[in-house]
Amino acid sequence: MAKPKTIGASLTVLLVSDASRSQAYYRDVLGFDVTDWWAERDGLDGLALKLLQAASPEDVKPNAPAKGQSVGADMYAYVDTWDRLEALFREFKAKGAFIAQDIVTYP
Repeated sequence: MAKPKTIGASLTVLLVSDASRSQAYYRDVLGFDVTDWWAERDGLDGLALKLLQAASPEDVKPNAPAKGQSVGADMYAYVDTWDRLEALFREFKAKGAFIAQDIVTYP
């Protein structure tokens, strides 16, 4: 018998140096639905971020790269197909999103 699901979703919290500017970026560049507290794409079960204003810009520190990696990651998002991933990548790039690393596939 399968154990009942306890957690419905996990949401990422991002400490940001300028909440208004971050909200505009997620809304205007990445196409998220943005409220005073949330930036989400495809609902709270999709990619949902809680954007919190840092007390000081120095408090905002992205994750460093993991051992053997060249780029740090603060969040991951999964899609159903490679076609959807490539379409999302193209959409973000066309809107001027900062892309830290191109799509990487492993054989």
